[in-house]
Amino acid sequence: MSVTIYDIAAKANVSIATVSRVFNNHARVSPRTRARVLAVAEELGYQPHASAQSLARKKTSLVAAIIPMMTNYFFVEVIRGLQDRLAESDLDLIVYSTLTLNEVDVQLERALQRGLASGVLLFATPMTPARVARLQRSSQPVVLVDSFHADFDCVSTNNREGGCRAVQHLIDRGCTRIGMIMAHPESLPAADRRIGFEQALRQAGLPLREEWIVVSEDMKQHGFTEEAGYQAMKTLLARRTRPDGVFVTSDLQALGALQALHEAGVAVPDEMALIGFDDIKISRYVGLSTLRQPMYEMGRVAVDKLLGRMEQPERPTSHTVFSPALVVRRSTAGEQAREGLPGVAPRSHLVEPLGMRLFWMIVLWAGVVGIAAGCAEALSQEPEPVVATVRGEAIGQEAFRRQYVAYLLSTGLQDSPAVRAHLLDILIADKLLAHDARAAGRLETDAFRLEAERLRRKLLLDAYARFVLFDTLQVRERDVAEAFVRANTQLTVRHLYARTREEAEALHARLLAGDSFEALALQVFADTTLARNGGLLGTVSFDELDPAFEEAAYALEPGEISRPVRTAYGYSIIRVDERFTRPLLTQSEYARKRDRLERFVRRREQQRARDEHARAVGERLAPAFEDAAMDRLLGQITGRAMLPDGEAFEAWLQAPLVTFGPPEARQTWTVDRFRREAQYTDPRQRAQVRTRADLEAFITGVLVRETLLDEARARGLDRHPEVQAAMQQALEDAIARQERQRLRAQAVVPPDSVRAHFEAHRAQYQMPPRRRVREILTATRDEAERLRARVEAGASFEALAREHTLRPGARRSGGDLGPVTRAQLGEVGARVFDAPEGAVLGPIALDAGFALLQVGEAEAPRPMTLDEARPEIEAGLRLIYGRLYLEAHLDSLRAASEEEIWINHALLTSMPLRPGRPASS
Repeated sequence: MSVTIYDIAAKANVSIATVSRVFNNHARVSPRTRARVLAVAEELGYQPHASAQSLARKKTSLVAAIIPMMTNYFFVEVIRGLQDRLAESDLDLIVYSTLTLNEVDVQLERALQRGLASGVLLFATPMTPARVARLQRSSQPVVLVDSFHADFDCVSTNNREGGCRAVQHLIDRGCTRIGMIMAHPESLPAADRRIGFEQALRQAGLPLREEWIVVSEDMKQHGFTEEAGYQAMKTLLARRTRPDGVFVTSDLQALGALQALHEAGVAVPDEMALIGFDDIKISRYVGLSTLRQPMYEMGRVAVDKLLGRMEQPERPTSHTVFSPALVVRRSTAGEQAREGLPGVAPRSHLVEPLGMRLFWMIVLWAGVVGIAAGCAEALSQEPEPVVATVRGEAIGQEAFRRQYVAYLLSTGLQDSPAVRAHLLDILIADKLLAHDARAAGRLETDAFRLEAERLRRKLLLDAYARFVLFDTLQVRERDVAEAFVRANTQLTVRHLYARTREEAEALHARLLAGDSFEALALQVFADTTLARNGGLLGTVSFDELDPAFEEAAYALEPGEISRPVRTAYGYSIIRVDERFTRPLLTQSEYARKRDRLERFVRRREQQRARDEHARAVGERLAPAFEDAAMDRLLGQITGRAMLPDGEAFEAWLQAPLVTFGPPEARQTWTVDRFRREAQYTDPRQRAQVRTRADLEAFITGVLVRETLLDEARARGLDRHPEVQAAMQQALEDAIARQERQRLRAQAVVPPDSVRAHFEAHRAQYQMPPRRRVREILTATRDEAERLRARVEAGASFEALAREHTLRPGARRSGGDLGPVTRAQLGEVGARVFDAPEGAVLGPIALDAGFALLQVGEAEAPRPMTLDEARPEIEAGLRLIYGRLYLEAHLDSLRAASEEEIWINHALLTSMPLRPGRPASS
């Protein structure tokens, strides 16, 4: 068996990266370490790669990569593999990028004619007869990446197999209405993935519904963009019937689709499961299930093929086709932990009162880093075996094992010594980044202290839920059986909404007295669609609605009207118009789905326990608000009032704001105390406060959260070993995440590169048509109607905006939003662009209130200037430069610390994946 750099690293007790640097004559290796590595290599009889030696003798220097859509994350990872493999051969990479396939031939001609490149790597390009003929006339060897032709060496992924596996996974999790979001059909990978998609549906006997397939028409990056996925999902959500599972032809598109689902209040995966393709790095953090392409490995293999072809031009062509690996995460696996808010998101048209939503957003807790059951084995009093030490800090066996198992599950990789070494290299890098951050004082900032405290509080609330609320929770068999029936039942439902029980009871009395849903809906709904159709939600399925709403709806027979039902968002009166349960439900189908249903019921019961406990605590606190302080605080939050200065500000901070607690122990928070506690909430939650009701709900949520935290501390949960271990890991992850983001942001995109890209792709950078728009934002529809009447009577729109708009910072400009594009205006874009100059539109219902829009002059489309295009160009190029800058910095840290890094290679390779210690270490 040949000796590898892994063998040398183990015997020399250094990292693989250090061995690689030694053989590539890297400057950042100490003489002592270099001598040790070379001595071990000679002792073991290691021989460097033959083709690399050959190429060095021939003094070749450049390999050209021609890459359409280089800003795609997929190509960033492949390029990393190319660069790492080329570095081992003393070759450099020159990249020719294009935004569309139409430009490939131009860049290919440049690469071939200049003669600077010893070989060419051609990415994701259809092999037309003209292209094949041009490549065959060239003396330079060519390798195709992510495409295929029998006459050339190729590296690709079995895209048809991937599309088929994605659909089969959706079917396995119970999806029966499966749709697809596809990139542009000219993309060969996307086209092949669709073939696999259709094949899987045929094999399963499921319908192929064209209305559930949305194909991108955007030639830019062939539709492999977040924006294309976002727009495609919005199109799907507008269909009369929706799929319950969607296959997306790339992770980038899937990220946009997830954003659209989030905005629409569609629960993932319970209401719609989503699976992507690629497994780019960010997919791990958003919980996206996907088909993993071995992008880095594809880059390395492509270079191996090119080096072999350069050394032996007459050798037979070879084709390497990787099978994509299924990676299951939260977007399809409902049993796994969720990020963000626990429970199921409601439909957007049920989210009427923002105030109640803010209360639950603050109170409901979910650990950012889970507290793993069974950690206790790692917390015994015996010394734990150590996998590595980095500047005196240990990476213990159990800590590595837990992270490694999670890494395998999230990436779909198989256990191997190389994968273990790769993860350990990442963990070592994290330790070095954290040490560097501490030494430089970057953890002593107020911003990091705030982030660290937020993490501690979230994890403590997570521990409270686990140890106090969920400890005795049981799932009954009859509840699982009932969930099975409901999962196969659809309801046609309408409802009336009220903010308070008193309003709801009054509406219920009017219904009993003979008023119709249609008449009352016109009075209670701000949403114009619900107002016009009598509160009709349409046909809904199990787990699409607020749990309390759903429980009441499924208990009704057709035609029945419920009593007022309290939800997380206020009160609803519900009527079921139709009910359909699928016939022929079988015991075998129940048995097949039982485990997933039980997990769902358990999660629903956990959510119910959280809801009821938080609501009970809020009622027990009985907060009473000081009107003057509340009004002033609301004015400052919404931008209608300025903060006082000097002594007036200090006096304002000490003003009482809210009194709460049991009668025998009432206490008061000042404005200052509230501001200090509120800083630990999400800034997006604070930004949503618009009305007095919103502010009351927000403050109540903060009070409940602090009460639960006090109780958790009183129970000693903050001292629990598992909680402390989880907190420590969360902080380590936060430091590494902060440092990686900081370093990527420091990367400088050379101005010459930006200019060269702009000159090569001028036609792609166009300023779309724009309209100048002014806005007046109000809290109520009535106020907006009154202001519109004043405008129609001759009042100045600009003057009224300066006096009345609630949009923060907009009064100074008279509500001027500037020239805006149709896309920036969202759903109202078409109305604005179709309106004549001077028209006033509205009131338009928004999340923040009601808006009047005054339409101004139109600007025709035109080519962008370099300065206008610069942000978009830099954003794309920074993906690559940021990664390179980060890797270079990590190299320097490793080199500076190589004498202080120790790796237990024997334990690393022999360690079992189950908890517990190996027989020897």
